Amino acid sequence: MIWYIHPFTRPFAYVDGKTESMKIMIQKPYDMTGPFDNGMTYHWRMQDILNAVAAANLRFVHLDEMFDDPLIGHFWFYEKERADMSLDEINDYYDWKVNPYAALPQWFTLTACK
Repeated sequence: MIWYIHPFTRPFAYVDGKTESMKIMIQKPYDMTGPFDNGMTYHWRMQDILNAVAAANLRFVHLDEMFDDPLIGHFWFYEKERADMSLDEINDYYDWKVNPYAALPQWFTLTACK
């Protein structure tokens, strides 16, 4: 089983707008996989991951694309930032009408077997 950040979120820059909503900005093309000097050498795409599963002769069993949970999640901000936020502010980060990024899946799990 693989549990990983969803690759579709990687092209986007997370820049807080000065208005009610966050502005969506692209920081790189989706197919720009690296190498990068940001702590993660490569940013894999779904095709890279699924093709690696196929090349290893694994049988695909199941794929889930998931969203962060506002009560326990941490995708949109760090723990220190969260500690200073009201519950309404936290909920706004998870409302796609306020934060358009929240409409994108943040995580995925892939199950495969021999």
